[in-house]
Amino acid sequence: MNSNFEKLYFMMPFWLQNILVSIYGLKLRKERYSVDHDLKLSQLMKSAKFSEDEIKRYQEKQFVALARYAVTNVPYYREIAQKSGFNESDINSIDDLIRFPILKKSTVKENPEKFVSDEYDVENLISLYTSGTSGTPLKVYCNKSVRSQHYAFFTRLRHSLGIDEKGIRVTLFGRIIMRPNEVRPPFWRWDFFNRNLLMSSYHLSENNVIEYYNKIRQVAPSEIIGYPSSIYQISKYIVNNGLDKLKVKAVITTAETLMDYQRKSIEEAFDAPVINQYGCTEMAFFVSECEYGSLHINPEHGIMEIIGSEEILKNKGPIAVTGLINNVMPLIRYEVGDIVEFSEKKECQCGSRFPIISRVEGRVDDIVFSKSGAAVGRLDPVFKGGQNISEAQIHQLANGNIIVRVVPTELFNDENAEWIRYELKKRVGDGLNIDIQIVDSIELEKSGKFKAVISEYKPHRSS
Repeated sequence: MNSNFEKLYFMMPFWLQNILVSIYGLKLRKERYSVDHDLKLSQLMKSAKFSEDEIKRYQEKQFVALARYAVTNVPYYREIAQKSGFNESDINSIDDLIRFPILKKSTVKENPEKFVSDEYDVENLISLYTSGTSGTPLKVYCNKSVRSQHYAFFTRLRHSLGIDEKGIRVTLFGRIIMRPNEVRPPFWRWDFFNRNLLMSSYHLSENNVIEYYNKIRQVAPSEIIGYPSSIYQISKYIVNNGLDKLKVKAVITTAETLMDYQRKSIEEAFDAPVINQYGCTEMAFFVSECEYGSLHINPEHGIMEIIGSEEILKNKGPIAVTGLINNVMPLIRYEVGDIVEFSEKKECQCGSRFPIISRVEGRVDDIVFSKSGAAVGRLDPVFKGGQNISEAQIHQLANGNIIVRVVPTELFNDENAEWIRYELKKRVGDGLNIDIQIVDSIELEKSGKFKAVISEYKPHRSS
């Protein structure tokens, strides 16, 4: 959203903001639910019943087609094939994955256009941004067809939970829908076309949680989807105050690691199953939990392997993924940066033969707090869009003030610094000092991991 338009939006009355949110929601709906969504969903409903052999045959067929296409039409993979001395006719099975080197995020980040097929003009594509747990912005290209196919996986998940499009959805993500310093409800905006109540995760302080609880009870949604840290704030309030459970068909958590204590609290507060979903903006894989608590890799979306393993789906370690739906910007053996442990279970009570993940490690961001005490998680959107940053780290001091360490590119300027400060203030309000520090590098943890957020601040909690 353009910053000038955003400031104008903040000045508008609540009802007019709802109209603008709905118009934007209509745009997203057209991108996500085209005819390709329905075609893909029809296929997915059939493949959900695949046997183990059928899954392998499907993945092999899709991989061979995608890899052949990539080495013919995508500059990066064309160079890989030329240097390694193979061409599209040499790719005949899933074993040919090893012809491709592990793809680092930094390689994609440096030149994302090099991964776009020659058949597409980047000016006419949909651009998505992610910085993940590394704090480094990355640009992803797709088109309406790819985006619609991706959302068909969410629709299949919802159908498995008995959720249809007629129901109301409540979402709790890091979207900026209102002024950060607003202290009075409504802390939400309504997307008419998607029947979606967007609730601000930035205003979930102790004083305001009751407003969220009452509103959710009033609208009686079919589902709640959002960051675990945000939903947890509501569930903790319900449990601690002995309030009636909120009845929905499912609570879907995504974009953060769902911690065990969060799940326990959410299960106590909501009369619904808690379903965890795990994926990435790059649309290279999709993992979803079934009603029996198993995290299933959706094999039609991508192939997942342990880096350094001779066998796909073996044991535990850092993963690389090969997306099977985005031929606009194929990512083959893309290193996600997460550590995953695969289950040895071959069967699940739900009847699916899809591979199962025992545990996902990584993706755990520390949480910073606003002056009001509201928890603010997943701060990577602050850096979306590039902003001429190589790396960035957010550090909240014990007094609540925030330091943002930035490793700049040569193009970084004062306007970029002000953008970061502005985006942070939207989330934590004006009560905290935000200092932008330019540094040559950011120190890694002893484990070698990059920590995007460090928080020493412990907010005062009323008894």
